[in-house]
Amino acid sequence: MRELDMKVILPTFSGFVPDSLLTIFPSSRIHKGPSWNNFPSEFTNVSFVDPTDPLFKKLGKQFLELQSIIYNGTDHFYSGDQYNENLPLVDTQEYIEQAG
Repeated sequence: MRELDMKVILPTFSGFVPDSLLTIFPSSRIHKGPSWNNFPSEFTNVSFVDPTDPLFKKLGKQFLELQSIIYNGTDHFYSGDQYNENLPLVDTQEYIEQAG
């Protein structure tokens, strides 16, 4: 893409993590998401770090650093949406602003 002078848009860290991360960070706010579209919970109830938890920034920073190494730099355009097809934990403007 860069050879064609295109700007690359990479995914960013949206907060989704394995359940086992709670054993490493037991005091972090890691939540189990709701069932999606009536699929069985073992296939859809993914865990995620609350975007207002300090662990979110820590993991997000590490994700972007590793991604930059893998792709030999980035164009610093990213796409991420924690709440694509998921409802926020708290439905207030203040929480959404903090999560953003």
